[in-house]
Amino acid sequence: MNTYISRTWKFYKYKINGQCKCSECGKPINKTFSFDYREDTEPCWIDIERLKKEKQEWEQESHICNACLRKKIKQDSKDITNNYTFMFSKLDELQTQIQQIIKDKDERIKSIKDMEGKVLIDKDNTEWYIQSIRDGSINGIGFEIQCYKINKQKPWLITDDCRYFSNDKTMWNNFSTLENCKITDEVFSKRKELL
Repeated sequence: MNTYISRTWKFYKYKINGQCKCSECGKPINKTFSFDYREDTEPCWIDIERLKKEKQEWEQESHICNACLRKKIKQDSKDITNNYTFMFSKLDELQTQIQQIIKDKDERIKSIKDMEGKVLIDKDNTEWYIQSIRDGSINGIGFEIQCYKINKQKPWLITDDCRYFSNDKTMWNNFSTLENCKITDEVFSKRKELL
């Protein structure tokens, strides 16, 4: 069996401070230059020299303090809230209307929930078990009827073949239009009871 010894190291920060004057107002600007070194070593002279060079280069450059930068970007501005107040209220009205439409839509979807469990016959005379009816807004449509294909040999069983039906005619894979389909009042679960 191998024995491993692990060790964690503490790190220290070596720092030097640089200072220059703001080229606009003359206020002092300070900057700290630093690097980390491990507790079991001394700061490397190469790193110290590199840091000193960075500091020296920075001090020779022209710098502007934050206060002067803020002054530079400050622009004359006037209050234009009133220009948008009318649109704010219109957007609020639209949101209220949207919420009412969603509420009405949910009520209408609930009103057709009694289709669940019934049999749908498509334009090819294929029978489908209506599993559920739900809001189709995630797919950009009003509603979706989720169906499972009924087994042709054993019409009291369903298959894994799932299809969605809707009024929307621009459908994609796994979706069909309800055009030329029939929704019957037959309750699919009663087929087993009749065996």
